[in-house]
Amino acid sequence: GFCRSARKGNIEATVIIDFPYADQGGLDLEGDQRLLERMYVFKDVSAGSDRRVVLHVHTPLLWGARGGVTLQGRVKHVTSVNVRHAVRGAERFEQGQGNLKMQLVPLAAELEVGWRDMWKKQDGSFERDCIWMW
Repeated sequence: GFCRSARKGNIEATVIIDFPYADQGGLDLEGDQRLLERMYVFKDVSAGSDRRVVLHVHTPLLWGARGGVTLQGRVKHVTSVNVRHAVRGAERFEQGQGNLKMQLVPLAAELEVGWRDMWKKQDGSFERDCIWMW
């Protein structure tokens, strides 16, 4: 599998992209107030398959502030990480959603759901309980 190939050095990143996360239906952030999310796409070069492993890394960095931060610094602080598979479709790779998505951080159910309330409070609880250094 993927982890075995990674240990052997047979994994390569094919795409790394930053994009704005609006949390539609939740916080509904707009413009530069959206949060930076980074997506890493990995391929098992030994398998030659049409499957990819996709890692989504959410950060507390405001989209509008990203220009003043190094590429490594943009993901120094992490709020959420999930991994999913992508399979080649007719025109592009399609990512699995729902039960094909595995939440890595946070694992605590109250943070996975309650982080939005902490974000809105602006009382330091979000920074204290929801940000991990990577």
